Amino acid sequence: MKQIDWRKVAGDAILCEKFTVAVHNRFSTLCDQLDEKNSSAGYDTLTTANKDIALELLPKKRKKTLTFASNKTVMKAREELKNVAQKHQSRSTRNTERNLDAAKASLDEAYTEALEAHVKSKTEELNKLHTENKHAAAWVALRELTNQRASPVIRIAGETTEQRLDGWYQYFSNLLGKPEQCNAYLDDPFSNHKISESLPIQTGRFTMAEV
Repeated sequence: MKQIDWRKVAGDAILCEKFTVAVHNRFSTLCDQLDEKNSSAGYDTLTTANKDIALELLPKKRKKTLTFASNKTVMKAREELKNVAQKHQSRSTRNTERNLDAAKASLDEAYTEALEAHVKSKTEELNKLHTENKHAAAWVALRELTNQRASPVIRIAGETTEQRLDGWYQYFSNLLGKPEQCNAYLDDPFSNHKISESLPIQTGRFTMAEV
């Protein structure tokens, strides 16, 4: 439930109490249908109730996107487009239509310049970092610019513990339980054909001449 804004939830005592009561009621309703001896099923039921209520009741995180609304050039171009659009709506002519297209192009150019300036500043910040920190910082900057987050390479689907465990078992069974596939055929004369004799490559210590 990474999409839930837990900071906002923690700062709202009324919402926390409401969430707790809702989860308790949902869990109590689901537990009436379970076997009391099955502790794993009870845990899965609590997880399901907590997830369902959280997605229904709690606020979600807002996606962070790059915005240049406060950029002076963008603000000026947007204001100009607003004025030209009002003139075009009040009295539409070919001249006002051309002015409107030009104002739209100016706003697009202003956004492009603001983005270029932002990328340039990020690049300068990366260049100032120590070599050991550049790699991680570069990925952070890349995800910020593309508005994407890193995702795990492997995702095992499953709503319950048993389903996820079975998914992991099937994954590693397919990964490790199969014999290695070899494309070479020993009967093929090219498979064991010697390419060349040993090459005169020195494998000893470096000499002063080589250095």
